[in-house]
Amino acid sequence: MVFIGIIRKVLFFCVLAAAIPFPALAQDSGPASESLVTLPAAPVGGTGENRYTYEDISMEAFARLYWALSRLDIASDINIDNYMMITQCDIYKDYSSNEFEWKTVRASARSDIEKNRRTFPIRYQFMQPLRLGEYSIDTGRFEVMDKYKINGTRRFEVVASQDRDAICGKTGPIIGYPRGIMLELSRPFTLKSFPVDPGVAEEYVSKKLEAFRKLKSALQTEYYLYELRDAYIVMKIKAFSSQGQVRTSDGKWLAHILGVLEGYEIYADEDRKVLLYQENLVQRKRHSQLEREKLLKEQYERQKTNQVEEPANIPEPSQVPAEVEGKTP
Repeated sequence: MVFIGIIRKVLFFCVLAAAIPFPALAQDSGPASESLVTLPAAPVGGTGENRYTYEDISMEAFARLYWALSRLDIASDINIDNYMMITQCDIYKDYSSNEFEWKTVRASARSDIEKNRRTFPIRYQFMQPLRLGEYSIDTGRFEVMDKYKINGTRRFEVVASQDRDAICGKTGPIIGYPRGIMLELSRPFTLKSFPVDPGVAEEYVSKKLEAFRKLKSALQTEYYLYELRDAYIVMKIKAFSSQGQVRTSDGKWLAHILGVLEGYEIYADEDRKVLLYQENLVQRKRHSQLEREKLLKEQYERQKTNQVEEPANIPEPSQVPAEVEGKTP
C-alpha cells in the first residue's frame, strides 16, 4: 500500500503545472557596470500578440529551466532531491525521510526529468515598472523618465519572488538551484521613449491627472505629477544557454543565462488591461530576412540587365542595428 501511494504521487508530479509567482528585477549594462539597481516587480500573465507562450518567473520555473539548459548532472542524487523539494514539496516531506521509499521516488523523478527536460519551458517573461514623462504631440511619443530609462543594457538580474522565502522549509541557498539568474541578452536593449496613439495618450494622461489632483495640495508638485505616471514593461525572452554562475556585488550567486529578447509590451497598469505599446522582435527578425531576400532578388535582376557591375553591400540579418527602441509600427 505504501508503494501504491508513492506511485500515485509520482504520477501526480508528472502532470502538475507549476504555480507561477513573480520576480524582482535589476539591470546591468555589462561587466563594466559597478552596481545593479534592484527594481520592484509585479505579476503578469498571458502571451500578448506573440505566438509563443512565456512562463512567469518562480523557483519552480528556474528549476525546470536549469534542466532544460542541461545545467545539472542527472546522475547526481542531490540534484534530483532538490528538484523534488522545489517542485513537489508534499512528496518530498512525505517520503524523503525514509530512504527505502525515497529511493523509489527518486528513481521515478530522475526518469521523468530525463524523459521530459527537452520539453521544459525556455521562454519566460518578467515585468518592471516605468515612469513616463511628457508626451510629445509633435512626435507622438512618451518619454521615459531618466531613472527608468534602459540604456543599452544587456544584463538583467532576475530573482524569483521566493528569493527570501523558505522553500519546503529550506532557507538560504539550494545546491544546484540559484534563486535568481543573471540574464545576458544577445544584444543590448534600449528604451528611452516609445510611440503611443494620441487618443490613448490623452486618456492615460487624464486618468493619471485625476489621481494627482486627489493628493494633498502640498504634494501636488512636479515630482508627484510624473511619479504617478506609472507604466509597466513586460519583457519576453528565450533562454538558450547556461554559462555557470556569477556573483553580485552583495555576494549573491546567480545562474548566468544567455538569452534573446523576443518582444516586449508596455502597459498603463499592473493588471495589463491597457496596452500602450508592443513590439514583436521575432517578427522583426523575420522581416529582416525577407527584406534581405528581396534585395538579393532585385540585385540579381539588375545584374541580368547589366545595370550593376558589382554586388551591393547587403547586410546579413546579424548586422541589423543592435539598439532596440520603440518605433512606430
